Amino acid sequence: MIRKFAVPFGVLALSTVGLLGTAPNAGAGTPPAEDGVRAGTFYLYQHDDYKGYSYDYRGSDSNFTNNYWNHDSSKGSINDGTSSVQNHTDRNVVLWQNAGYTGDNYFSKKNSVDRDLSNNHFDNKASSIQFQ
Repeated sequence: MIRKFAVPFGVLALSTVGLLGTAPNAGAGTPPAEDGVRAGTFYLYQHDDYKGYSYDYRGSDSNFTNNYWNHDSSKGSINDGTSSVQNHTDRNVVLWQNAGYTGDNYFSKKNSVDRDLSNNHFDNKASSIQFQ
């Protein structure tokens, strides 16, 4: 009787350990888990450290002129206003200084974050975004 109980209990214990052991590891450069963040989305933020208004992208856009913070025209255009980014996609993303994917650019690796674009000389310069 003891043996019949011990085998299922041992399998259950190993299964639980296996599940706990597969938790994702939050390493450097990995986007932080935050409320409202969607996988497959690239986020632009108005201020350093992901503060202020935001704008989310799921694909390329050649011109930011008619895009507004929080998708609300009363918040102002995102054009030349990005200070931090979060790349929650499995794709590399390029921010371009000018509309039409021209000028200087900033490269964001897939599944990465940057709290301050000024350290890359790209603070308040983005005018288009290209997913690769």
